Amino acid sequence: MFRRIVVDNFKSFEHAEFNLTEGNVGRANNMALLFGANGGGKSNIMHSVVFLKESIETLTTSGNKVGKMAEKARRWGSEGNMALTFTFTNGAEDGEYVMEFDSDNNLIREKLDYTINKNTGNIFDIHVDGETRECEFSRQLFKTSVYRDIIENEINKRWGDHTLLAILSREIAESKPGYTAEMIGTGVVGVLQYFDQIRVCRPCMESMGTGLFKYNPFEGIAPKEDAQIVKKFADVAGFFISSTYDDITGLELSTWINGDDMHYRMNVVREYGGKKYLCPAKEECSGVKEALRILPALMYCANGGTALVDNIEFGLHESVLKNIFDNCLAGISGQLIAASTATILLENSNPHHVFVVRDGCITPFPQIERTQKNHNNRNRYLKGVFGALPEPAPVDLCE
Repeated sequence: MFRRIVVDNFKSFEHAEFNLTEGNVGRANNMALLFGANGGGKSNIMHSVVFLKESIETLTTSGNKVGKMAEKARRWGSEGNMALTFTFTNGAEDGEYVMEFDSDNNLIREKLDYTINKNTGNIFDIHVDGETRECEFSRQLFKTSVYRDIIENEINKRWGDHTLLAILSREIAESKPGYTAEMIGTGVVGVLQYFDQIRVCRPCMESMGTGLFKYNPFEGIAPKEDAQIVKKFADVAGFFISSTYDDITGLELSTWINGDDMHYRMNVVREYGGKKYLCPAKEECSGVKEALRILPALMYCANGGTALVDNIEFGLHESVLKNIFDNCLAGISGQLIAASTATILLENSNPHHVFVVRDGCITPFPQIERTQKNHNNRNRYLKGVFGALPEPAPVDLCE
């Protein structure tokens, strides 16, 4: 779970700190809701985590260079360095990961602190001083001198266009299972797995992160050995949408085998006039499709993972959304970070879990105005008590 996200000269933010331990004495909160005016920067917090995940994939799947990514993400008109800092807890262990880019979008620093023998210490710190690149490694990072030489050679060839985490991620992808874990100490492989599994959902875009269910929630192809995983997801999805939509009674899974692969399709079951009708989930209304799209993320955070959902109300009726938060997400063991404009979520939310994005800052409700349990924070927000409301001017389109 994230404890803190800090960005400098990133997207719309000159400097912003997102403290996810608000009101929880240093422990990461299970829930964080971001509210604010349209274009205020809510989605940019989500994009900071997308940036983190994509920076690790530059040598495996994305084919990007991290400097080009920084060029696109840099705040317009900024001249200083762009930096992203992620403070996180991976189970019982804590860490902090930093990326920093100069004004020309060159990677000039990458640093990871993580738990070593129950104490947080520096795992690696690669930084550029003038024309010189310096690398500092924990003595426990590499288990053999030969493997250290291999990675240092990769750093000499690739660092700057790619991060060390990207280099190590490719090493894991290209090595036999377990080999990299045998060569690298200090839990770095676990950090990479944690970042990889973070689920990010954005409207009308492919979801990122493996989470609990790594396949398409509508239809797709999976290895035959994962047939039970797909079936279990179909069972959960059917229960989820039937409890959310009145005329839906469940979901039926269609499968057929081709060689070592299983092809599958989720079909929504509706009843009209006593008759049952099947509709492929991908052809359903936007509300049902959105419910299924975000379900893997909700399942993941409910079971201890970290998930981010941008515009979580997209395509969903507010009563459906309220039901999801009041019932399905009660007592989650992981962390959900959601950006929304659906103020109905404010009625039962812990004010320490609600943040407003305004004037380039991310501020929890209690730091703006004292709140109590009997306050209707939805009404107070709509009245402008917490700010971050749009102020539309009347426009006569006919005129």
